[in-house]
Amino acid sequence: MNKDSASPYRGNLKLTGTSSTLGGSYDKVRIVGDAVVSGGIACSEMRCIGTYDIKGSLGAGSIRLVGDGVSEALRAGTVKLTGKAIVGRDAEIGELSGAGDVEVGGTLKAGDISLRGSLRVAGDCGAEQFRPKGMFAIGGLLNAGDIDIKLYQNSSAKEIGGGRIEVARGSVISPLSLVFRPSSDAVLEASIIEGDDIHLEHTRAGIVRGSRITIGEGCDIGQVEYKERLDVKRGATVGEQRKV
Repeated sequence: MNKDSASPYRGNLKLTGTSSTLGGSYDKVRIVGDAVVSGGIACSEMRCIGTYDIKGSLGAGSIRLVGDGVSEALRAGTVKLTGKAIVGRDAEIGELSGAGDVEVGGTLKAGDISLRGSLRVAGDCGAEQFRPKGMFAIGGLLNAGDIDIKLYQNSSAKEIGGGRIEVARGSVISPLSLVFRPSSDAVLEASIIEGDDIHLEHTRAGIVRGSRITIGEGCDIGQVEYKERLDVKRGATVGEQRKV
């Protein structure tokens, strides 16, 4: 460890190979290999190529993960990953990006979510911007100011609320990619979708409420309640339309 008297943290931590250590407060954490940490970690910056298993909470200004990471709870300014991150309880992240899988056992609060891959949240998910490309399963409410969903696999949320909500099937990101391709059957399912400006495609919902609503191709909606405008495109099914 390198002692830095100007840092509020204890110092730097570097782990290589298969290793284990105690938790604590550090400035920069570097992991190359497989690390097990007994206790929580607080740091200004974490970089991991490999795996980490933190038996406690992880708090960091920024996290860059290439591999797999597990923690009981997570609070970070930015998280960029290529791999998989599992959080046992709640997570609070300023910006979540990258490609891979994220699982949160509690609630997720974020500023910007722009993940390519899969997102699973047991509870509610709240964000300023929600822009996933892939699939997601949210057990509670998905709430964001701006929602722009690109479907690659079936996705779901119990309820969805936002200012602007747009749902469409994704496109092939790279012609060389054989894995990250949109399914021709991918749909979004929710019991209630509510917002100001709503444009839906390939969506199944019980109720859609909003001011300006477009129901596009592949939609099956039980009831639509609109204030200003409703446009139902060819290839969409709406059971009941009501202006409120």
